[in-house]
Formats: sequence, structure tokens, C-alpha cells
Amino acid sequence: MFVAGIDEAGRGPVLGPMVMAIVNVDVKQLDTFKDLKITDSKLLSPAKREKLYPEVMEISKEVYSTKVDAHEIDKMREKYSLNIIEAKMASELINKLKTDPRKIYIDCPDTNPPKYQQTVYSYLDKNHELVAEHHADLNYIVVSAASIIAKVERDQHIRDLEESYGAELGTGYPGDPKTKAFLEDVVKKKKVPDFVRKSWQTFIDAHERTKQKKLIV
Repeated sequence: MFVAGIDEAGRGPVLGPMVMAIVNVDVKQLDTFKDLKITDSKLLSPAKREKLYPEVMEISKEVYSTKVDAHEIDKMREKYSLNIIEAKMASELINKLKTDPRKIYIDCPDTNPPKYQQTVYSYLDKNHELVAEHHADLNYIVVSAASIIAKVERDQHIRDLEESYGAELGTGYPGDPKTKAFLEDVVKKKKVPDFVRKSWQTFIDAHERTKQKKLIV
């Protein structure tokens, strides 16, 4: 008997992709997850997440991930809400499963979990028993495992972007000083790369501040 969990990393950042992962595991292995002290990735240090990543991969029956890059998010948001984008990602992962789990637990981004659950159902190739809940990444260890996969892969994407672009990006979140400094710099120079989410209010505000400074000068 198998059980699966889904979680994302990178919903809120102004830089980089959003990554979502699904972990499908034999219920007999859940105790092994507990022994490893797997929990919501936000409660773990980067070093601990990196250590747990290959162990989750090895123990699980199936692990899949998908990502949507910043420019893709901007384009999709012209038509869909962020919640629907996530629901589409979740259904894409579920449809990849080769072994049917008894239940699939999803960390719910919507204020209305039943509504989100039905949205995911609408994109599935076949029926599954879904449980969409707030704080599922903390309450269900299989979702915690998925959060680790998503977070480690998202962090790696950010490091790859830093290396290819040759600049410090920070975490990509609006409150990060390194992220803010990077955003202000590229907006000022009018050289905004495609890994910046231009539909984000953070970017729009930075762009407006640059225009206002020019008017004052």
C-alpha cells in the first residue's frame, strides 16, 4: 500500500522558478521517514535538507518534480491564478505516477481547500483520493518529504542562475536584501533577465521607483 505527498517551493519569490514535487512511498517506509526526522523543509537547515534529499529519493517508490520558470509564470498569470497554476502542476505530477497510492496529500495554497481539491481533480487522467489541507507539509510526513525535494531543487536552480548570471541573487524572496539589491540594479540598468517575475508587485514597485527617480533628476 502506498501513500503520496505533494508540496511546492518558490511560490512567493520574485526571482527564479516555482518547483513542485511528489513523493510516493510504501506506508511501511513511513517509520523510516520518522527515524530520519523528516519534517517541513522550512524547519530544516540547508545542510540538513541536502543530506535528506538522496535518502528520500532512495526510500521512495517514485519521486517526480516539475518546475515553472519565472517568464512562464508571468505568461500563465495572464490567464490563470497562481492557485490554478499550482493545481495544474500537481495534476501533472499525479498523472506521472506508475503505482497508485491509497491517498495523495497536498499542501493547499488556496484559502478554500475543497475548491482547490476539485480543481486538481479536474485535470487528472484518472480518479485518486486527494486530501488537500493547509499545513500538510507539517502534518503529513510524506508531504514533508516532498517539500524537501522541491526546496533542494529550487535552491539548486537559484545557485545555477547565480553562476550563469554572475551575480548574487539571495533567496529570491522580496524581503531578502541581496534580492532587493539585485532587482534594483537590473531595473536601473534596464537589463532585466527572464528569471525575474515581472508580474510580481515587487518588480512593478522597483520599476516605478526607478521612473520616479528619473523624473526628480
